Amino acid sequence: MAARMTAVSRIVVVDRVPSRLEVALELGATDVVDSRSRTITDGVHAATGGRGADHVVETTGVVPVFDELVNALAVGGCCAVVGAPRTGSRGSFDVPKLLPGRTIRGVTLGDSEPETFLPFLVDAYRRGALPLDRIQRRYPFEQITEAARDAADGTTIKPVLVF
Repeated sequence: MAARMTAVSRIVVVDRVPSRLEVALELGATDVVDSRSRTITDGVHAATGGRGADHVVETTGVVPVFDELVNALAVGGCCAVVGAPRTGSRGSFDVPKLLPGRTIRGVTLGDSEPETFLPFLVDAYRRGALPLDRIQRRYPFEQITEAARDAADGTTIKPVLVF
């Protein structure tokens, strides 16, 4: 959703849950990669004509996914790490892949300035540019186990616990 509000021409979404890939296409993805049937790197390279991705946002916190995404970068590409793996987690990628200007960047809270960014997001939501209701489902805290199960099997994309 956010990527389609930028000037990018190709938005590739990778997931292992078919229903989430369908929603991604509905919300602006130009290409999807089902990571159950091919590697992330192969899928991204296929979607970009072998070039690789200029910008990647890693949201899973799953280290093997991060490793694959580094390999899927184009020359000069940047991988923004948003997902938080467990403390002590170690990546394992081919370090020379970074030499042609590829970068890895940790991102917290969108690396934004909240005073202007949050009103921008609220405005985008109100205009319908960020249809968050399409990807979230609210659960009472007592249903935390159901929320986790629904996220794992793709029933919901973003479970929100309400206290």
